[in-house]
Amino acid sequence: MNMQKSRFYIFTIALLFIAPITLNFHDYEKQVLAQHKTANRIIASTVAKDPLNCFSGKTDLDSMKKDVLKLEEKKSLALGLSSATVGSWRGLDLSKFPPLQAKLLLERDSEIANDTNIDFSTCTSAPCIINKIYDNGDARVGWITYWFWMKMGYFIAPMRLVTTSSSLNSAPVQNFLYKTKELLAFYGMSYRMGLIYENMPTLNKFLRLPDDMGWSGQKGKCGEFNPMNKTITFNDKCLNLLRTEIENTSNGMIIHNYGTDIYVSFAHEMSHALDFKLGSLGLDQTYFSTGRFEIDGSENGKTEWMKLSGWDVEEGTNAKGQPYRQWIAAKNAAFVSEYAGTSPVEDFAESVANYIAQTQSVLDKIPQKVEFIKKYVFKVQDYSEIAHSRVCDENDDKQSESISSPALPAATATPMSTPSTTIPPSPTSELNVTSDHKPMDDKTIYVSSRALLKS
Repeated sequence: MNMQKSRFYIFTIALLFIAPITLNFHDYEKQVLAQHKTANRIIASTVAKDPLNCFSGKTDLDSMKKDVLKLEEKKSLALGLSSATVGSWRGLDLSKFPPLQAKLLLERDSEIANDTNIDFSTCTSAPCIINKIYDNGDARVGWITYWFWMKMGYFIAPMRLVTTSSSLNSAPVQNFLYKTKELLAFYGMSYRMGLIYENMPTLNKFLRLPDDMGWSGQKGKCGEFNPMNKTITFNDKCLNLLRTEIENTSNGMIIHNYGTDIYVSFAHEMSHALDFKLGSLGLDQTYFSTGRFEIDGSENGKTEWMKLSGWDVEEGTNAKGQPYRQWIAAKNAAFVSEYAGTSPVEDFAESVANYIAQTQSVLDKIPQKVEFIKKYVFKVQDYSEIAHSRVCDENDDKQSESISSPALPAATATPMSTPSTTIPPSPTSELNVTSDHKPMDDKTIYVSSRALLKS
């Protein structure tokens, strides 16, 4: 009996001997649980997931500090930060802080919680400041936040967001902070993502909405890249560590099939920022995936990426007599997910995110797009080699920042304006640049998002 089968039978027998248990599954979950491969996936998902096997030795506090201080020395040398910082930050003497940490506090002051009840007086490091804000007893959160800012170039802002809810505006800042397990996932992904994702001018910080809080009027949305604000924001629905989890309740066992996990959610939104970065290498701002077609709607304006799926714009009148214009793809076009088929921008983010995750069964659906991503985006033959090198060998030399190609159409666009999700626009209109990130009903597909054309 092979290992897969033995695990399946062990799992099945265990369920039979747990009594009394009522299995409160949804109809879909009942159906998929009966499938051998799904049961095996549930078993596999109960094992803690690292982006790469050799990353597991980097998550304890001592190892983390070692890596952080090593990177700090490298970054400080590159920036010429060798002498103590003169001045103060919220009454603290910055000369007592490492120069790079003082730089973080000064540059990101408005994004660091300013609650009067937080006492920073004993701190002489930026991680200490952040740990005081989190106040969760796990010192790793401060070191991860500092690391992520140094390595990736983006600040996981420990701040309260301004909302229309008076109760939330008076809620503790901790309600708006990422959980330790979520920060650890970001820490792991900072190793796996290529150099091309670091210090993108189209991204500045990460934000989090409180649990169970969404976006007004956008039910089901759980994540967003907004290039106007240069932010990526998630709520808890996009931050599942596992795609499938088992919950034991007083009424029995519930199996949750989320259809997405934090790793691919992270890669998806980062790939929106990358798409915008690649498309904005000229003087104007646009997406690499849509290029000039966003401006003039001409056949010549179509990007090579659009041509892979036969993307075009359809105009018509809906049942209410309202005019609409929306993206359509060729009938035989292949996509990694349903939402990838809603626009070239979502097609790009979904495809690249799954390429990073190396989900081969998904990538087998889009061989032409995989070759395009290898050739024009990452300029490598095997992304897993880059990821392995970054984690296990701490070697970034295999990667290239030379990602634009003269064979692709030049990218230009009109200035950004407030996104709208009402009537999709004409080919001459710009895109809704935020990504509406929603888990799907099809639990075998990773992350799903939706971006409409806007008028």
